[in-house]
Amino acid sequence: FFGVGYYTKSNVELCLLGVKGRMKPVSNKVSQVVISPRREHSRKPDEIRDKIIELYGDVPRIELFAREETRGWDAIGHDIDGRNIKNILKEEQEYAKS
Repeated sequence: FFGVGYYTKSNVELCLLGVKGRMKPVSNKVSQVVISPRREHSRKPDEIRDKIIELYGDVPRIELFAREETRGWDAIGHDIDGRNIKNILKEEQEYAKS
């Protein structure tokens, strides 16, 4: 199955990585391309989490739009508890202010 792309067949899932502050990678051997068997729509390959840990070390991590909970990661997503991520983030922001 290939999704319909504008110019080409879309057959990638993007994983956006964000950091807080100026974190320097602890490894320069992590490739940005992962070739893995297709899973459900938007489900990241398990090795993505391992690569992020290899890249930045054992630091606090959160996965947004998560489909499942993973040991060592905070996870927010509709598939976790059925709540809207916007509401969860708003609640977390209010909690941080108190």
